Amino acid sequence: MKKYLITTMLFFVASSVYSFNDKSSNHKNPANLAELTKLFNNGLNEYDKGNYTKAADLWQRACDGGVSGACYNLAVLYTNGTGVKKNPKIAFELYQKSCNNHYADACFNLGIMHNQKHGIYKDKTKAKTYFKKACDLGHSFSCQGLKSIKD
Repeated sequence: MKKYLITTMLFFVASSVYSFNDKSSNHKNPANLAELTKLFNNGLNEYDKGNYTKAADLWQRACDGGVSGACYNLAVLYTNGTGVKKNPKIAFELYQKSCNNHYADACFNLGIMHNQKHGIYKDKTKAKTYFKKACDLGHSFSCQGLKSIKD
């Protein structure tokens, strides 16, 4: 019973902190969930130490397991060329993966990328779509971004 309670608590905490890709079944198994959480958190620790390449590796593995926050963090690294070779196309794909799983910051960054032509084509309609989605998810800067786009 104690093991079940701990596993249930771990899933609840991880589910509330991390957004998971519904198509991935990796997070449904408590052992996998614990491993994904560990990968994500170890990535944060490595990033804080300045080990950006190691953080990228850990977040890539967590992203592959369906952790949207890891996909987002990895996208930021690709956007800035931190620990990985700068690649707006990969960053865009990772932001999209996170946004599709309701990660507001990723939707906001997609809006910025489309509005300001950061590594992709400029498309005000898509920028509005992403800003609206992020705004609907509670991202206040996205609400401001949405208002700032003129037709």
